[in-house]
Amino acid sequence: MQIIRTAREIISFVEESRKQGKVIGFVPTMGALHEGHLDLVRQSMTETHLTICSIFVNPTQFNESTDFDKYPRTLDADVEELTQVSCDVVFCPSVDEVYPTPDKTIYNLGDVSNVLEGEMRPGHFNGMASVVKRLFELTLPHRAYFGLKDFQQCLVVKELVRNYNLPVEIITCPTVREPSGLAMSSRNKLLSEQGKETALQIFRTLQTLNEQWKDVEIEDLQKVGSFMLSLENGIDLEYIEVRDSKTLAPYDEKSHNAPVVLIAARVEGVRLIDNMILQK
Repeated sequence: MQIIRTAREIISFVEESRKQGKVIGFVPTMGALHEGHLDLVRQSMTETHLTICSIFVNPTQFNESTDFDKYPRTLDADVEELTQVSCDVVFCPSVDEVYPTPDKTIYNLGDVSNVLEGEMRPGHFNGMASVVKRLFELTLPHRAYFGLKDFQQCLVVKELVRNYNLPVEIITCPTVREPSGLAMSSRNKLLSEQGKETALQIFRTLQTLNEQWKDVEIEDLQKVGSFMLSLENGIDLEYIEVRDSKTLAPYDEKSHNAPVVLIAARVEGVRLIDNMILQK
C-alpha cells in the first residue's frame, strides 16, 4: 500500500493511473476508521482498478471548535486497518496541502442542505462541499463511495456533483452497524460502554417507527419517537424528523418516495446521527 501526503504527488499518481486506463475509486474519510469505512473501501476495490482512501480531518466543516478538537485522530491505526484490507493508496495530506489558499466559495447545494443538519450546524455543509470538491480535484476519481449513515450528506454531495458538473459517480452504501444495532461511527470511540448502551435507544426507536409507520399519522410517528427517546436517561435529543428520502421535504403521504426518519442526539456530550428508510 502506498502512502501519499502531498497534492503534487497524488495528482501525478492519478494522472498516470488514468493514462493506463485504470478506473479510480475514492473513499474520503476523516480517519478514526471503523468497519463502515472499510466496507466502503472493499466495495470500491471490487468495482474499480485502483482505490484511494483519504484521511483528513477537515476544519472547515466543524461549526464547533471543541468538536474539531475532540475528533479522534488515529492515523497509525488507520493505516494498519487499510493495509489489512489491501487498500491501494492512502492519501493523508496536511491542511496546507488541501487548502493552499482559503476557499471562500459559498456553494450552491440546493434545498437539501438548508434543513436538519444545515439548520443545526451552520456552515457545515459548505465546509464539507469545499473539501469534497477539492479532494475530487486532487484524486480525479471515476467513483466516490459514501455511507448512508450520513444520509443528508449523501444527498448534498450528489447535489454538489450535479450543480458543478463534477465528473464523478457517487455510490452510496448501507449503514454498517455493530451487532447490537448501534450505527458505526468514529464518534463512538468517545463513548463509554454505558454511553453506547444508552445510544442504542436511537436504533431501537428507528426499528419501532419502521414497524408502526403504516398505522400512525406522520406527525404522531414523530411524537412516538420523541417519547421513546425521552424515556432513556442520558439522551439529549436535537431532532427527530420524518422526511421525503429524495428531497428531505416534510413527508407527504401522497409522495411516491419512501419516508426516512432522521435523528440527531447527544449522548455523554457526543453528537450522534442515525436514520432509517421506512419500508413499505
